[in-house]
Amino acid sequence: MENSEPSERIEPIEYWLELSTQRERSGDYLGSFDAASLGLEQHPEARELQYRAILNMSRIGASKRARQLWCRYALRANFQTTTDTDLEENIAALGARLDREEALISAFAQRKAKLNKAAKHYETIYDQTASTFLGINAAVLYELSDESTHAQRIAARVVADSGRSKPQSPDDCYQLVADRAAAALLLDNLTDAHKTIEQAATLAANAASIASTRRQLIQICDHKHIDREIIAPLRNSNVIHYTGHMIAPRGVPARFPAHAEAQVAKAIQMQLERHKVGHGYGSLACGADTLIVEALLERKGDVSVVLPFDTSSFVKESVTNGGAGWFDRFEKCLRQVTVVHATEGEFVGDTEVFAYASALAMGLALLRAQQLGSEAIQLAVWDSQDSVGPAGSSADVGAWQNRGLQTVTIDSGSDLSANVTQGAAEWQPQSPLRQRKLRAIMFGDFHGFSRLTDRQLLIFYGNVMNRVATILDGYEGDIATRNTWGDGLFVVFTQLSAAARCALEIQSNLAGLDWGSLDLPTTLGLRLGLDAGAVFEVQDPVMKSLSFAGSHITRTARLEPSTPPGEVYVTEPFAALFALLQDQHITCEYVGMMQAAKNFGRLRTYLLRKYT
Repeated sequence: MENSEPSERIEPIEYWLELSTQRERSGDYLGSFDAASLGLEQHPEARELQYRAILNMSRIGASKRARQLWCRYALRANFQTTTDTDLEENIAALGARLDREEALISAFAQRKAKLNKAAKHYETIYDQTASTFLGINAAVLYELSDESTHAQRIAARVVADSGRSKPQSPDDCYQLVADRAAAALLLDNLTDAHKTIEQAATLAANAASIASTRRQLIQICDHKHIDREIIAPLRNSNVIHYTGHMIAPRGVPARFPAHAEAQVAKAIQMQLERHKVGHGYGSLACGADTLIVEALLERKGDVSVVLPFDTSSFVKESVTNGGAGWFDRFEKCLRQVTVVHATEGEFVGDTEVFAYASALAMGLALLRAQQLGSEAIQLAVWDSQDSVGPAGSSADVGAWQNRGLQTVTIDSGSDLSANVTQGAAEWQPQSPLRQRKLRAIMFGDFHGFSRLTDRQLLIFYGNVMNRVATILDGYEGDIATRNTWGDGLFVVFTQLSAAARCALEIQSNLAGLDWGSLDLPTTLGLRLGLDAGAVFEVQDPVMKSLSFAGSHITRTARLEPSTPPGEVYVTEPFAALFALLQDQHITCEYVGMMQAAKNFGRLRTYLLRKYT
């Protein structure tokens, strides 16, 4: 998952702005933030890059991180000393947006007061600028804080102002219509709401704007008990996790025989159009995978291919065995997609790595759908016959449906008899090597530990590390192995959920310590990093104990030093796999492309936190 290496060449601010804008328009908010952040490394005072970095953090729900950046940059609107009034208006609106996001995740007892505060912030700027975008945000927040009369008064102003406005760009046209649609819902004018929502759908070109508008319209509908179906015309393209059988060489009976290719390809195109799919996550084996990727690319879709291991090994195991022509099609697709390797190195004969790659693709699809405000579905080219083993189409369909998610099935045209396919493994390991296991890995250390005196070291072990050990004891049933050295922690969990809860519990417990009364520096803080992946279970010959090996172990160790003391950072694989758990109490907020320790490169990194 180590994408997007930094540019060594100094580029002008305009370059980074354009790159950030391009990614934002495609709905890639993470990429847009990354572009702005990389630009700020070269131009740290660039206000528009600062604005874009904070805005895109907020858009993906990382409100805490967005607020931290807002404070770091001390970004405030200044209408007196600039000619770029649009930027200053955007900056002013961003401050109100952060107030709104803080209100929406606040505890119930505080929410109404915070919503009202954010509404007043928006209204103040609206009075200065007459921007319908700011006005409608004020109106919606007043509605959510149960000041409906005031909300409708502002909504009526928005309708009047939108009639007088003269949009300067297609984006302005869209925003005016979207604001008018929200105002119509607030005013209970469902006829005008339906009309303007349909009009907004014809004008929409920016995935970020569509996702933002839908979230706002859903808030209004839910609060006023209006059927959400009214906003159905306005939506981003949907996201799929795709899976399916590999194809057999011509003339060989199989679950996906060669003679069924044309029929399956046509069905794929029909289903992609029917479900308005624009984004796909899956593998690129011969047969179903390749057919789906080709169809997505033909639709100008965005595709991320998750390969279980090294590309050359994957070609040998899952591409060339389909017969002539599949390698060329594989290479052509590979040049047009984003490639993610679930593990490093060549294939060593274990099926678990295939299951891990599938789970990773599923989680990434769910993350992207959340960001776009769209639907995540699974498209499976499958003969509907169950198979044994952890990997394959049957396992993928079961894993997806077990989470209550929708699968769209395309018949693979199997010409095998039921007694042949029933219960058969879709893939058999080629080597007797031990299987990898999906595990969550935690690394931690205390910032400032090396500066402790001998006396403070005794206090540290007696009070701080003892607390950590007690919490770990509570998760003993979910811990495969644990180790410590000095202030360092290394823990491997059998379950991601346990790793997440344990990490947050440790940080919460330590946050309650009175460091001063213990005669320990108040700057002393624990940094925790979490990753998840398919790793080998080994017996450490030196320690005479169970241990684990694999690239994920190294990656977690490189992430932890980049974590702020008192926080828990997780890798994108952890965030993706955690999304599959559909946890209602813990979330992963995107932080950015963090520079990992020891020249390990940049990692897409998320902040683990509890929902307020």
